[in-house]
Amino acid sequence: NIGNIHLQNKKLEESIESYKQSLKLNPKDTDTKYNLAYAMKLLQKQQNQNKKNNKQDQKNKDQKDQKNKNNNNKDQNKDQQKNQQQQQQQNKQDEKQKQQQQQQQQKKLKKEEAERMLEALRNDEKKTLDKLKKQKVYGSKQRIEKDW
Repeated sequence: NIGNIHLQNKKLEESIESYKQSLKLNPKDTDTKYNLAYAMKLLQKQQNQNKKNNKQDQKNKDQKDQKNKNNNNKDQNKDQQKNQQQQQQQNKQDEKQKQQQQQQQQKKLKKEEAERMLEALRNDEKKTLDKLKKQKVYGSKQRIEKDW
């Protein structure tokens, strides 16, 4: 009777123990033998179901872990892409700054070149004026004879 109560309450291990004790007292009781076999079969089914559930839970957990891993990889890939885009933008900005600096230096060089050219022209002009003055000086001292 105790084994049956445990069996009804789904306490399979306790019911099996109760049936075994009952069989020790009365080994020829066929109902108790049947109940023991039935309880053992239920316990085995329950254990198989638990194993199946554990395997399914493990499989689900593995799938979740894989999804999380994939999501983490996706997040890392997104982060890497963002970093690459930021680096590209930074490189573009650096390139623009370099170009601007080069243009400014070229402007300065152009300005300096223009000043040098102006100075050279002024010097040439002075030399030319000096030559003209010398020719006038020499020209006024010398008389040109008429050649007719």
